[in-house]
Amino acid sequence: MARRIPRGASTGPRTLLAAAVALAALTAAGPLATGVAAAAGSPPGEQLVAPLSAPAPDPLAVYAATPAGVLLRDTGTFAYTWRSADGSLVRPLGALTLPHVISGGLGGSLIESSTASGAGGASVRVYDPVADTATTVPLGSSYDAVNVLPGQGGWQVVALRETKDAQGLVTRTEIHLIDPAAAGGPADRLVATVARVTRWHLTPTGLALLFTEDGDSAQYLGWIDAAAGTLTGLHAVPASTLRLLSNSTSYGYYLSGSATLYSVDDPQAAPRTVQGPAQAADATAPQLDDTALYVTAASASARDKTPSPLYRQPLDGSAATVALADAGQPLRANDGSVVVDADGTHGVDAYRLDGVSGGPVAVHHYDDRWPARAGLSLVRGALAFTETGAGGDAVHSVAAYGSPAATVASVSADALAHCADGSPCPVLAEGGGTYGAAYLTHAADGADVLNAGTGTAVALGTAGGRIVSAGADDVLYAAADGTQSVVDMARRTVVRTRAAGAAALWGDTLWSATGTAGVLAAEDAATGAGHTTLSTDAPCVPAEIQAVLTRIYWSCGASGPAGVYDRAAGRSVAVPAGPALLGDGYVLRHADGGLLLTDVHTGQAAAARRIADLAGPAAGVDDRGVSWTVDRFGERVAYTDAASTTHLLPAGVPASALGMLASSGTSVDPRAGAAWHGQWLLTRAAAAWSVQVTGPDGARLGNLGDAQGASSPGVITLSWNGRDEFGRPGPDGRYTWTLTAKPADGQGPGLTATGAFTLTGGEPVWRDYDGDGRPDLLGTPASSATTLRTHPGAPGGTFDGVVTTTGWPSGALIVPAGDVDGDGASDLLARTPSGEVRLYRGTATAPPNPAAGYRVVATGWQGYDTVLQAGYGEAGSPPVFVARDTSGKLWLLGTDGKGGFTAGRRYLSAGWDTYDTLTAVRGFAGPGSVSLVGRDASGHLWRHGFAASQVLPGRTELSGGWNAYTALVAVGDLDGDGRPEIVGRDATGTLWRHSADGAGAIAAGRVRLSAGWNYYATLI
Repeated sequence: MARRIPRGASTGPRTLLAAAVALAALTAAGPLATGVAAAAGSPPGEQLVAPLSAPAPDPLAVYAATPAGVLLRDTGTFAYTWRSADGSLVRPLGALTLPHVISGGLGGSLIESSTASGAGGASVRVYDPVADTATTVPLGSSYDAVNVLPGQGGWQVVALRETKDAQGLVTRTEIHLIDPAAAGGPADRLVATVARVTRWHLTPTGLALLFTEDGDSAQYLGWIDAAAGTLTGLHAVPASTLRLLSNSTSYGYYLSGSATLYSVDDPQAAPRTVQGPAQAADATAPQLDDTALYVTAASASARDKTPSPLYRQPLDGSAATVALADAGQPLRANDGSVVVDADGTHGVDAYRLDGVSGGPVAVHHYDDRWPARAGLSLVRGALAFTETGAGGDAVHSVAAYGSPAATVASVSADALAHCADGSPCPVLAEGGGTYGAAYLTHAADGADVLNAGTGTAVALGTAGGRIVSAGADDVLYAAADGTQSVVDMARRTVVRTRAAGAAALWGDTLWSATGTAGVLAAEDAATGAGHTTLSTDAPCVPAEIQAVLTRIYWSCGASGPAGVYDRAAGRSVAVPAGPALLGDGYVLRHADGGLLLTDVHTGQAAAARRIADLAGPAAGVDDRGVSWTVDRFGERVAYTDAASTTHLLPAGVPASALGMLASSGTSVDPRAGAAWHGQWLLTRAAAAWSVQVTGPDGARLGNLGDAQGASSPGVITLSWNGRDEFGRPGPDGRYTWTLTAKPADGQGPGLTATGAFTLTGGEPVWRDYDGDGRPDLLGTPASSATTLRTHPGAPGGTFDGVVTTTGWPSGALIVPAGDVDGDGASDLLARTPSGEVRLYRGTATAPPNPAAGYRVVATGWQGYDTVLQAGYGEAGSPPVFVARDTSGKLWLLGTDGKGGFTAGRRYLSAGWDTYDTLTAVRGFAGPGSVSLVGRDASGHLWRHGFAASQVLPGRTELSGGWNAYTALVAVGDLDGDGRPEIVGRDATGTLWRHSADGAGAIAAGRVRLSAGWNYYATLI
């Protein structure tokens, strides 16, 4: 039996991180970066995914055999499995201490022994694998070794109790026979005491014993008669290593090609010698039954290239014969027979030889089990499967159309979910955007664990459950206790548990049967929000439902009826009953030895079409997701044949239009380090996709797409840390994304979808002092030069409410500074009449308040009559200011990014005293632009471009009539349309709003806001 094989991207301005990957975890990189999925060709008519390693024998070796069946032991894990003689019963038994299988009067029971010390002492456990019943028999005392004498009408226990010296060497051994069934409890007989037992060999009537005596280096062979309870037939034997032999009439040993046998009935009589065949004189595992000696050569293997005959040498001295032409080493079964593996026509078989049946009787067939592939998932062209190979069990993935297989996770076969016949057969459910194919394993305590992709595992706390459905990042799990859970694999947690019932996931929507025939419910899978119902024409409360796009498969049970309800058409198409999978416009069944496809995409059911031959599963085994599956997001199906080759072939049904199944990613906070992770789940694989992101000021952050011809497996992910290429936080506000994609297979129109996310903790919205994302208007009352009032911007492009602060320096020039100190809040500068510049810092939710103090950041500014924050200067620099002196010259003032100003100033140009009012407007000439807008004495408004810390040449006249206003303020985007506004106060105190057109001009018309603004001496 020794032949068994044990198992043993660069960053640039305004770019985004794009990665289109399957079965991989998303990782956020630097500020903004890009990555592209591997290129793939057009789908072939059929693709074959061959086994990943060469076939090898399964690891289960026959440990013992009786007429009732065989006991198999995994040569890698040493776990046991009982298989009945006809193969109809398989019981995985795990790791056991199994000295014997008893046949005869006990009908193939297993005996498990324990030498545990303590109050209970040693024990034996009798287990009947056919009836699945067990009885534990305590022996009343502790022993160092326990075994069983398998008598024909009952059984006894042979037990050894040892005494050791200070060096731990055994110096004295008591040999006990125990009758566990004796009246009043186990009856213990002390048979003999020897120095040390080196080996024993048990038979139905007694045991042969090799031992040494005190002070004597010689080795002795004796016989213990089970009935008499005596040690007799003592013989000095060679001191070399001996192989013990015994049958119902003889006991002895094998040495140098011959067997020396003593009579059980007359142990003191001279032995007889049985000479084995010369061809197997070096046999290391000879065995004996009542009629013959069985030997093979020492190197015998049923799988090597040299035949190794098993010789049968009759005990009557007649000529030896070849029992099997090519065999391994024989194994002695405890019912007196011999078991051996031998090469057969189709692999290796185990045979039992008992000298009575007239020849070898096959008791077990070994399959070439490596690689054994079970478990299939096919999602957007990406295949996942579980394969047991020479390296152990692993979940593998293959990207669409020919990419090499990659190992996603290694899994123990014992931990994987099993089929009714005991073989590993995990159902693989589709993987969402952030995890790979999902499957169940069992923890050490037997509880279910939901696994997916690379190291994602969720302990479920229940056992015996199954995967029902999967979609987006959720898996629907049904427990054996009658509950059903939604497990979010991205967050690795159970997000919802409810009573079990027919249900299915499509994206992040959970479809469920209700208690009313034909009525289904739809709701958010994780929260149950958005609950709606749908009345179908199903005549029952479905026992099973599945969902794909606008179609819902329903089944009233194994015998039907069943149908596919089209929500767009409002009616069902009848389909054949039985276990099935719903694809995009078709239903696939495994019946009559093949895969049968029913096309329903036209609204009528076509005749079932056989697309592949596939042998049926074992009785009671649902092999959906095990040996065959469909791609709900494409037009492919997959199945694995008997040779562990997986076939991917087209369903031959036109695919639906490419659509977006789900999207995620709602916020980003650069100061908190929380990146935006945009993710889009598409209904099919996409090619040449791109995502365009537009900021709150209308600026585009990027327009990225795969190279032409490259494809995404239908899961597109983008990540942005909320900062620009210089590491500066982006502006607070609402960002809009637009996704465009073309179907990878070229079928149907392309996809365009839009959505939004919000940035907080970045650069505050210009002139926003309360953190609500809308600009505010400031004013100094005519009645108090030391008071500043803030009017928050309100929905609809107006102002509502007021916040009053006092203690401002009288006569100061108040300058909106934006986030000049880099803390994420809008600040104010106050230039006093003496020229001192004070920084008043704002907070995230409130305007600056003199009560909180100030910091002097500059002096000598008394010569400036206007100071404006003009955005950023040179690439990567902090904000800059422009200041006009009383002679009309314009100067550039730099900041240090911490609220202070750099030394010196730079002259820009002269002639700015032409304007009685000068303001800076962001976004006037397009997203990201800065314009200096001035009103001349005749009431005309002029625009000067400002970029890269300089005034651009020339000016543009906007319009006239602006001398109707006593105050003009460029407040920013007040109405939220992505374009800035200028508000003006007329002589009556009425406030009006003018909108820019985003292209450098003032839009026609104006909007009246409110009256009473003459209350203020100055509007800021």
